[in-house]
Amino acid sequence: MIIIVVFMVLILSFASEKRKNALCSGVDVIFEEKEQFIPRKQIENIVYNSVSSLKSKKLTSLNTEAIERKIEKHPWVKNAEVFIGYQRMDDQFFAGRLKVFIDQREPFFRVMTSDGGYYVDTEGKKVPFSYINTAKVMVCTGSVSREMIDGPLTEFIKYVYDDKFWKAQIEQIHVKGNGELVLVPRVGGHLIELGKVENLDIKFRNLRALYEEVFSNGGWNKYKRVSLRYDNQIVCTRK
Repeated sequence: MIIIVVFMVLILSFASEKRKNALCSGVDVIFEEKEQFIPRKQIENIVYNSVSSLKSKKLTSLNTEAIERKIEKHPWVKNAEVFIGYQRMDDQFFAGRLKVFIDQREPFFRVMTSDGGYYVDTEGKKVPFSYINTAKVMVCTGSVSREMIDGPLTEFIKYVYDDKFWKAQIEQIHVKGNGELVLVPRVGGHLIELGKVENLDIKFRNLRALYEEVFSNGGWNKYKRVSLRYDNQIVCTRK
């Protein structure tokens, strides 16, 4: 038993020494989400550029926290975790790779501007468009200020997303200079003047009644504008 224990200790010590001297053989990038907005190559390049001659470095010498901080400067990266992953090549040598786990920012809505636009994520952070993917989120145009993003606009979009019917019906929001919203529905050739982001339950209850009691009988394309700006009433303008 003593001989077996000594033998096992020697084997483990030998393996530990081999692992300690193992060189980095490459980088594996793993995305937490199924939908990908960051090219994998971009993350690999950040890692290789953050450590000179990466493949000649011992894995134990790498500062994984410093690499994480470099990756997290990418506008689409919410969080990055870097681990050293060992694998045995044979009985004598170990190989190792850096395992990079990426948690991407989640687009909440899209802002279109004259010079392009950007996404706003679920934390209110602006994120540039991705050239490899397009998020299926609400589109916003007009006077989308930081104040609107941090307040009424985000509040309204959350309200819409929480209702399956309105989430399916409303595809675009236009923000006027005075902070009022105009909605573009998927069905019907009309615009919806919401007004200020207030009394949403009442406004949408009234709009739902209009859809079910009037528009369902063939009125979808008879009106060009539906206004909810007035208390407890809907004003419709014919085409």
